[in-house]
Amino acid sequence: MQPLKASLKRWLKQQQHAIENCTAAVLVQVLDNNKPTLIALQPDTLSESFIQDAATTSAIKEVLHKQRLHLAPVDAQQMLMAHPIVHQGKLWGAIILRFATQDKKEIPANLKRLQQGMIWLQFLLNQQEPQNNFTVAPADAPQATQLLQLVNTLLKENSLQETAISLVNFLAAQLQASRACLGLQEKSGIALTAVSFSANFDVRTSAMQAVSDAMDEAVDQRVNIHVNKNAAANSTIIQRCHENLLQQQQVIAIDSFLLRKDSQVIGVITLEFKSAPLTKSQTEFLQTTLAVACDVIALKQASEGNIRQQLKSHTHSKLKQWFGEHKLRGKLSASAALLAICVLFFPADYWVSSEASLQSTYKYLIVAPQDGYLSNIKVRPGASVKKGELLAQLNDENLRLERRKLFSQMQQSQQEYDNALANANRAQAAIANEKVEQATSQLQLIEQQQARTQLVASSDGIITSDDISQTLGAPVKQGQTLFEISANQGYLVQLWVDERDITHIKNGQAGKIKLTSIPGDVFEVNVNSISPISEIREGKNYFRVEATLNRESDLLRPGMTGSGKILAERKLLGWIWFHDIWYWLRLKLWF
Repeated sequence: MQPLKASLKRWLKQQQHAIENCTAAVLVQVLDNNKPTLIALQPDTLSESFIQDAATTSAIKEVLHKQRLHLAPVDAQQMLMAHPIVHQGKLWGAIILRFATQDKKEIPANLKRLQQGMIWLQFLLNQQEPQNNFTVAPADAPQATQLLQLVNTLLKENSLQETAISLVNFLAAQLQASRACLGLQEKSGIALTAVSFSANFDVRTSAMQAVSDAMDEAVDQRVNIHVNKNAAANSTIIQRCHENLLQQQQVIAIDSFLLRKDSQVIGVITLEFKSAPLTKSQTEFLQTTLAVACDVIALKQASEGNIRQQLKSHTHSKLKQWFGEHKLRGKLSASAALLAICVLFFPADYWVSSEASLQSTYKYLIVAPQDGYLSNIKVRPGASVKKGELLAQLNDENLRLERRKLFSQMQQSQQEYDNALANANRAQAAIANEKVEQATSQLQLIEQQQARTQLVASSDGIITSDDISQTLGAPVKQGQTLFEISANQGYLVQLWVDERDITHIKNGQAGKIKLTSIPGDVFEVNVNSISPISEIREGKNYFRVEATLNRESDLLRPGMTGSGKILAERKLLGWIWFHDIWYWLRLKLWF
């Protein structure tokens, strides 16, 4: 068997290559005299004077004394990292790594890779005999002892992945293989699980793909495949993938052994040899080892799949309990649930609901023509009026008095004019005539003002202004609005659409409204404009949408309210029912 010291040297080489920016690595062991002893150096060209360097010596002393991670700068471009190695609860030694960088951001990643490598180091150290610090069990040791040691190691691992790593490391060390790979059977085929002494491997690389192809070749034929560079090929077995791997890796021999549990293939081990192929005794030992390892791997697989199996079993029992024989209620529930799911995918018209109100297209205002007092009011809100109908009258008593006064002045001036003509007094006649004409003009103005005290309807319609019947006798100012007349045809519908649905509304869309005053009648409308500015109503934002009625009725009155629906588009029923919840979640969770 290969000496432990050689295995440790190869392990150190793997670490030096796997850890980024690592230019040198040293492995030392603490012997009984508590003095550090050099075990391995990497790279091979590194001289032993490196360990005598002041920075290296100081790092070794610090990590062995404090038994914890130690970092120290070497110069402006380099840094040392020393890590203690504890085996079976005791300080075994230390590993010292030199990096060609002082970037401390790389330390966590490099430390993680080193700790992964420590798992394999512990395995190698478990192989040593207490009497010998550097060798594994001798070749003539009983196979039962070696297998017991292997089983003990495999069972101690916490996961299937760690068990696989321990197995390939054990086989590579015991059989002096340059590389050992393990692939386990999955639903999609063989999956490469572990590679000996490799902290990280990428199955997408050409080397790992070649190993996977070789494993598939053995599993597909259900046979062990042995390819030797110096021996003739077996004509009864297809081994093209093995031969390609042999040429690619430039090794002497490649052997693939199937892992069988009863009659089922659960995996395959592929071994590569650079120095010498497997001997007969090694083959017998390997077959015995794999027989034992198969049971451990199957046990680990069952343990990791236990949760899935329990969940599957629980689900199966529940389904049987609900939908088994004579379970009519469960079957009806399942059928109803399936029908409900199918209904969600049926297309339907999506109607946007809104509040609606009826407004008149044309409105006329009746205002006070002059200052005065209301003396008579003929109509009240809601009354239908005709054009020219008297609505109210202002008090014209002052105008009547003024009219009598002007009429008397005009008669007096007319008499003066007549006397001046009789006396042939032309100058006096002209003055009197001017007074007559002035009084006549003022009298006409008064008569016009008297006529304007009669407030009449300017158009047919309905009174929609506030009730002013209680203000009889109250003063009014010129220009004050007294009545509002809305046309009783050409109505406009105002729809208040929630801001969440406004994006679905477009000009020209059809809709329908139902008014509270006429619940038995439905009126069709068409959208003709959408207000770009929202308004707050009851604490929410709404957009005003205006629509025109396709037909009118004598029962319609301005100001009627009700509810409206606008046909937006066709959507799935599931979207129509649940899109509000979906939009709310997207708004709250921002996705």
